[in-house]
Amino acid sequence: MNEFFYAFYLLSGHFDSLLAVNGIDLGVDLGVVSSVVLLFLLIINILFHSKIKVPVNFGYEFVILLLILTLAGISLFYTKSPSYGKFKTLFFAKEIILSFAFPFFVYKFDVKRFVKWFVAILFIFTLIYIYELQILPYSNELVYKRFVARYLEIGIANGVVFLIMIFSKQNIYRTDIMQFIVAFLALVFLVLSSARGPAVFLILILTVVFTIRGLSIKIKRTWLVYSFFVIFISLPFVVYVFMSNPKYMAVVNNLLARTIMRFSKFIGFITGSGFDESAFDRILMWRFALDKIFERISTVLFGYGIGSFGILYLGQDIRAYPHNIFLEAWFELGFIALVLFVLFFAIPLIQGRKNPYISSAVIYYLLLNILKSYSFVDMRVVYVFMAMFIFPYVKDKFDTRSKPSVIAQGSQ
Repeated sequence: MNEFFYAFYLLSGHFDSLLAVNGIDLGVDLGVVSSVVLLFLLIINILFHSKIKVPVNFGYEFVILLLILTLAGISLFYTKSPSYGKFKTLFFAKEIILSFAFPFFVYKFDVKRFVKWFVAILFIFTLIYIYELQILPYSNELVYKRFVARYLEIGIANGVVFLIMIFSKQNIYRTDIMQFIVAFLALVFLVLSSARGPAVFLILILTVVFTIRGLSIKIKRTWLVYSFFVIFISLPFVVYVFMSNPKYMAVVNNLLARTIMRFSKFIGFITGSGFDESAFDRILMWRFALDKIFERISTVLFGYGIGSFGILYLGQDIRAYPHNIFLEAWFELGFIALVLFVLFFAIPLIQGRKNPYISSAVIYYLLLNILKSYSFVDMRVVYVFMAMFIFPYVKDKFDTRSKPSVIAQGSQ
């Protein structure tokens, strides 16, 4: 069950916010509990499974993260953050150990089984999230805002699932129809999440892959049949049924209202005909970070110290970041940290790591998302799927019952 607890750890924060918004107090934090369980499993595997062999390719990325953590520790001596910097350093250490390193120290960790658990837990929460948004009254309370804010991580995660389903060299599920259904649901959930960035980046990744690969991409005939059935038969029928019934149309309008509103604001901001507070705030943070970085040679080289963005930008020693992990690393830890984070992503992509389940398209998609979202201490989904991408694969243990996925040539 290592794979289940790893998947639950990745998504545990969602369920904490779900319980909080419904006024349910378990007396424990699921994020903390899942962290303790994962740490316990890690220790058990290290102590009692002598056959575990840590691969060399894991070592490169792990050492890079440890070097960044070392820079964070050193920066505690000069950081502008008297309190939060210490917590941020500890959180970063936890993510390195549990989010990234965990599967490499677990005996016979199964990537395919992990993806299945991840999809199951994600889809359950996504359905609950969409339902709760329809029935919960709007509130200015913090717990409500934190719950609603989960839309971005839901969108990113469903985008990851969609890319895994269509670009994996081998099916995650035994049948093509199941693989297709999961991909289709992930796409629908991404749209309903109202996450604009993940949707735009998914379209961009697909456009680039299909443009570069062109005719060399061989799409499986079964997927073409399923797609034809959905687009030209099922979808028109569903649209007709919903449009002919006012009650059904009301449900559809409620589900799509937030998505349409958010995309309309973004398009208005791009064209100059409207204002988007979220996009505008990000631009302000990026400009502030760049201006402060180049104030002095010392800040270019060493940054302002771990956790310092909040106190310099907001005047408060709290969790805050410029919504770009490379800019954040440079701002707080200096130019060396920036280079190290670039290498963390570049090395496996340049080396062309071959993983039958996690395509490079997934990593490029996550890279685009961290250019506008996340802090480097809480991008759990990024660390997890980077680990899955470089996870060692033993060819003779291939599941011969699995079939090639939708795109046989993948996106490597």
